[in-house]
Amino acid sequence: MKGLKVLWCTLIILPMITNLWNEERMAKNWDVFSSISASIIFQNLLVIVAVIAVFVGLTKVAPFLKWSWFSLFSKENSETGESTPHEGTNINLIPLNVKYFGLAFLVLFAVNLPRYAYMEEGWFREGTISWEHGLLMSVLFGLAHCLVGVPIGAGLAISVAGLWFTHQYFMGGVELSTVHHATYNLIIVFVLFLFLTFKHIVELTKKA
Repeated sequence: MKGLKVLWCTLIILPMITNLWNEERMAKNWDVFSSISASIIFQNLLVIVAVIAVFVGLTKVAPFLKWSWFSLFSKENSETGESTPHEGTNINLIPLNVKYFGLAFLVLFAVNLPRYAYMEEGWFREGTISWEHGLLMSVLFGLAHCLVGVPIGAGLAISVAGLWFTHQYFMGGVELSTVHHATYNLIIVFVLFLFLTFKHIVELTKKA
């Protein structure tokens, strides 16, 4: 299992590193970053809150929506020795589990986010012709996240973000929806960075 994690982490990280030397891709990324405003950050912060609220609500009403294909695998509790199912998680964030490297990974990930957001907007938003079509694509967008390990309920909740990006697409095309999508993800990455930093500080303090 450890070997598979190392291989997967390598497959995730290498394209991110090679992108750093692609001037055209980096220039497009910076264009997206420069388009982010305080208003856009605030709007997407509210969208994230809405997504979390929908996820919590869905799993309260239907607990089975916490299920992820990660649940097919079990982990052993180091204290009790009991095996419990893995909780759903995004396998693209597995590098976070590599001690201290996780922070560097998040920085690398953040630099590449506009490109990934643009790709997803091209798949799920470009060509949307109506709100009915947009609703379908938003649900597919959310459920697509289940393929990388997030719970079903989280995938459905992410459809809310998909609808928001669809609105932006109708307002300003893929370029505008990409800016909002990238901002949405950057906020999440920033929160993860703060959490991981705090976790490392606590661990170092305990060792001191």
